[in-house]
Amino acid sequence: MAFTGLNFLKRKKKKSPKYSVMFVCAVNIQRSPMAEAIFYHLVEQRSELNKWDIASSGVSSEATHQQPVSPCTITVLEDNHIKPRLHPSRKLCHDDFKRYRYILCMDEDNLRLAKEKLPHGCKAKVELLGNYDPKGERIVVDPIFDCNDWNAFDPNNPAIIINPRLGNLSDYEHVFQQCWRSCNTFLDFVTGQKA
Repeated sequence: MAFTGLNFLKRKKKKSPKYSVMFVCAVNIQRSPMAEAIFYHLVEQRSELNKWDIASSGVSSEATHQQPVSPCTITVLEDNHIKPRLHPSRKLCHDDFKRYRYILCMDEDNLRLAKEKLPHGCKAKVELLGNYDPKGERIVVDPIFDCNDWNAFDPNNPAIIINPRLGNLSDYEHVFQQCWRSCNTFLDFVTGQKA
């Protein structure tokens, strides 16, 4: 077969991943990068990285400041033998709703703000990551703002993945465990596999 520019373009065209997920928290320095790293690890363990587009972002205006991943997030990931995906924070944008099939938010505020940005007619599924937690802890609580007063946390309505920023490493470990369970269940759900 003779070489033509068109044949060259056909060979260079990259196949789109079968699945895509964006993890979302407020600033994209703690919970969502933790979930992203955990999910990347789980997919890598199943040798399915070529099937996935995995990322994280934040809904707060602070997410545009390109902050690094929290040192506590890095520590807890490394303590659990998960390689952090180190990147500066970034804000959830309009194009993300086209690129990612699943937009998984850590708490109800993140969910509300993400849904406010959802373009009309967009097919992205925007929901809580905690919806996939087999323990029923639907909210991944912010360790900065929520963990410094665990007495204010209502265990009868565990709908948030807590943000641990002002908390200690045990708060981050709690977030890790929530994200680990939820990411495992989500991966099984999307790929049709049973845990």
